[in-house]
Amino acid sequence: MARKPDLMVRIEAIIAAYAEIICGEVEFRWGQYSSLPQVDGEANMEPVEIKRVAQSMIMLTLTAGGQKALLLEYGKGSLMDMTNPGLQDYLDWYHFNPERRSKDMAVLSRYGYYTDLDGNPHYGKSKKPGTNLEETGIPMFQPLEPLHIIRNIIFGPDGESGMLIVILGAIADEVAMYDFFANMPSKIKL
Repeated sequence: MARKPDLMVRIEAIIAAYAEIICGEVEFRWGQYSSLPQVDGEANMEPVEIKRVAQSMIMLTLTAGGQKALLLEYGKGSLMDMTNPGLQDYLDWYHFNPERRSKDMAVLSRYGYYTDLDGNPHYGKSKKPGTNLEETGIPMFQPLEPLHIIRNIIFGPDGESGMLIVILGAIADEVAMYDFFANMPSKIKL
């Protein structure tokens, strides 16, 4: 009887292949929005981490970083996604402009030194700190709706994981191929 291949090893390989595809698609889509005036900064995908955490459990970690990545995923100003899982850390950050909380998270003018999400220093020269810059009509200060690029690539716009469907299909194919060949006669006469 043929030895059944370790299905978890195959699943890991499938996940690794699709993780690379996901990362490439995310970076491609980020590039499509590089001309938006209200989105600047860095956007990068960290190396994919795949590890078996139990005999029948595999964990995939995709990590994105940079101001541009965050703005494209979760939005900016008064249109930002308030369900962002990292929002509280941002609100507690010492460079966050606390006045934004009382003004619907709008982009506001500043006076003094501050650091952006990429760690770059800036100096706000406003004579009227706290002015709602979204109301100026200046493109770079306009709010941005969240695009949820990463979430939509992984789960699809309807919330169903396209990647999961492909992985399940590949697993079904792997099992079907094993069963097909396992039941073949071991000797063939011509």
